[in-house]
Amino acid sequence: MLDIGCGAAGHIGRFVADLGPRVVGVDLSPRSASLAARHNTALGFLAADMRALPFATGAGGGIVAFYSLIYEADPRGALRELRRVLTVGAPLLVAVHGGAGAHHFDSYKGMAIDLVLHLREPETFAEQVRRAGFAVDALEVREPYPFEHATPRVYISGRAA
Repeated sequence: MLDIGCGAAGHIGRFVADLGPRVVGVDLSPRSASLAARHNTALGFLAADMRALPFATGAGGGIVAFYSLIYEADPRGALRELRRVLTVGAPLLVAVHGGAGAHHFDSYKGMAIDLVLHLREPETFAEQVRRAGFAVDALEVREPYPFEHATPRVYISGRAA
């Protein structure tokens, strides 16, 4: 199981690993992958680009990608790469921010950043997932909790077709 965009905490991968599967966390940031490895010594982590994963075609048994596909203006290339590394029938669970357009952030808790969060229209995103080679089993949208960024949350579960 791959945790794509695992971040510095690696907490989604840890949750999945606690259910039984072997999990490898992947993050674009080498520092985030290193920090996640320190927090989760039983899991493997590596720095890699989700658009060019260092895994053989069909080698993966599943993917979770929580809020990692929000940093790409066009997620189609990343979705195709996620499909490439999965075996037929392997599960996919993706979470993104819903809506239209993008939000630019130049600071976070007093620190300077340069970040663009790309929002996804639920039905359009589900169709992109399908066209990348996945069967979409469920599409769910929920409103944000009061403590979250004020965008709907979009969840897609499916499997590699």
